[in-house]
Amino acid sequence: MSQVQSMQPGSSHTPPPEGFTAHLKFFDENDDQRISIRETLKGLERIGIGRLLAVPATILIHLGVSGLGLARGNLQNPILLSISRVSVLRHPDVAFVDRRHAFDETRLEEAFARYGRQNAGEALTFFESLEMISARLLQKTKGTELLLLPSGVVGAAVEWSALLWLAGERRDGKLVLTKQAAQDFYTDSSFFNVVAERLEQVRRERASSAAGKLRNVVQTWLA
Repeated sequence: MSQVQSMQPGSSHTPPPEGFTAHLKFFDENDDQRISIRETLKGLERIGIGRLLAVPATILIHLGVSGLGLARGNLQNPILLSISRVSVLRHPDVAFVDRRHAFDETRLEEAFARYGRQNAGEALTFFESLEMISARLLQKTKGTELLLLPSGVVGAAVEWSALLWLAGERRDGKLVLTKQAAQDFYTDSSFFNVVAERLEQVRRERASSAAGKLRNVVQTWLA
C-alpha cells in the first residue's frame, strides 16, 4: 500500500505524492483545494467516526489547525481550511516530517525501535505510542504549541489513538499499530480511501442480517 519514493538513491527522506498533504484530498470532496467543516465531518464519518464524536472532532480539528497557524504566523480560516497552507502545519507532532516537508523514514525506524518494546520495534501498543508522543513532543515542540491542537500533547494523542483504531491489528490479543501502517499514514495518498472502503465492505456484509443492520445504525452515531 505504501507509495514511498526516495528523493535520491539511499535517501531516507521521502516526499509523499504531491507533498505530505496528499492524503488530505480525501476530505476535499469538491476538489477545490479547501476543506470545509461539512467536508471534514463527512470524511470522519466515512472512516468510521460516529456522528456524536465526529462533530466535536471536526470543531477541534478546524480550531486547532487555525490556532496552530496563528502561532506560526500562517493564518487559516477555521471555516474553510486551505490544503496548500496546511502543508506547513501538518504533522509537527513526532517530527517524522522534516523541515523540507519530507517524510523521514529513519526517524520512524528509530522511534519504533526505542518504544516498540513488546513487538521488537515492529509495532506499538496504545501505551507505547503515548509514551513516544509525550517524549518527542516535550523534546521537539515549542512551549506555546504544546497548548494548541493538533500539535499539542492532547491533539497528538488523539490523532495517534485514532490511527491505532483505524489501522491497527491484533497481536497476542492486543491492538497494535504496525510500523508499516504508520508509514502508510504519512506516505500513502490513498490511506483514508483504503480505510473507508474497508469499513464500507464490512458494513455491507453485516447488512445481510437484522442484527448487522442494527449494529450499522448504532455505529453511525457512536463509532
